[in-house]
Amino acid sequence: MKKHSMYGGAALSIAIYAAMVMIALKIISWLAPFLIILGIIIVACVAYCVYEEYSSPSMPTNATPVYQFDEQAISNVADKELNRKLQQARKTATLLNTLYPPLLVIDIIILINLGAYVCLCSSVVLIALIVILARCVSKKVSISVQGSSNSNDIESYERLFEAWRLFFQSQKTYWVTYEQPEMYPKTNAGRSFALGKKNAKFRAKLPRYIKSTSKHFTISAKGHSFIFFPGLLIIVLHGKIYAIKNCKIHIKQWTMDYPELNFAPKDALISGYTWKYANKNGSPDRRYNNNFSVPICKYGLAEMEADGLFSLRLMCSNCSNLNGLAQISQS
Repeated sequence: MKKHSMYGGAALSIAIYAAMVMIALKIISWLAPFLIILGIIIVACVAYCVYEEYSSPSMPTNATPVYQFDEQAISNVADKELNRKLQQARKTATLLNTLYPPLLVIDIIILINLGAYVCLCSSVVLIALIVILARCVSKKVSISVQGSSNSNDIESYERLFEAWRLFFQSQKTYWVTYEQPEMYPKTNAGRSFALGKKNAKFRAKLPRYIKSTSKHFTISAKGHSFIFFPGLLIIVLHGKIYAIKNCKIHIKQWTMDYPELNFAPKDALISGYTWKYANKNGSPDRRYNNNFSVPICKYGLAEMEADGLFSLRLMCSNCSNLNGLAQISQS
C-alpha cells in the first residue's frame, strides 16, 4: 500500500510540474511581442550608454564650458603601470559586457522561430552563460587596487567622503557643463544666462573590473567617473582611465540665485519669485496672457580642481548641504 501511495505521489508531482511548465510556456507565448520590444529597448539602452561614455557633453555654439580636462597633463602625472593594467581590465570587461545584448537577441530569435518550449530551455542556458560571464568579469578580469595606508591620507579621505556624501543628499545634483547667455532675458524670467546640466551621482561602488578592500567612493556624470581612494584618484574619461597618486584636490563653494523655469526641487531654498515675462522693476508684463510666477532657487555650487589637471563644477538643490565642503575649502 505504501508503494502505491509513493507512486501516486510521484505521479501527482510530475503532473503538477507538467501543468506548471505548460502554463509557463503559454504565458511566454502571450508575452512574446512584449519580450521582443523589451529586447530592442535593452539593446538601444546599451548602445546609448556606450555613446554617452565615449562622447563629450554637447553644448550650443554660443555657450562657454565651465569644466576642463587636460588629458595630456593627466596622462603625464598618472601611474603608467597601474594605468596599463586598469585599461586592459576595462577593455576586457567592456568586451564581455557587449556579449549580453547579442545573447538576448539570440534568445528572441529562438522564441520567434522555434517556439516557446525551446526558448525556455535556451533561456536557462543563456542565463547561465551571463552569470558565468559576470563572475569572470568580477573575479578573473578585475584588478586589485588599494589606497594609501598613511594616516593623513585616510583622514583627508574621510573628510572628503563625508563632505561629498552630504552634498549628494540633495534631491537634485548636477554636473554643470556650460553657461549660455540668454538672448532674450525679458522672456526668461529676467535671467542673464542658462546652465547646461547633467545628472551627477554619488555611490560607494566600484566598476566590476576593479576590486579593493580600501575605502572608496565614486562621483559619476555622463560616462565620466572620479573614483576616490585614500591617496589615490582614478579618473574614467572619454573611455580612457587614469590613476593619479597623491592628487591635491582644491574645492571652492558658493551659492547662486537661479530662476527655475522648470519644476523647482522640493528641498531647494526659495529666495523669492519673479515672472516668466517680467519688467525691469520686477513686475509682470501685462502684455502676455500666459505669464506665471517663477521661483528663484538658491542653489549650492562646488568646483573641484586639481592643479590644472581638471576642474569640475557640481550643483546641488539644497544649498545647506554645502557645509561639509565649506569646512574643507576653509582648511
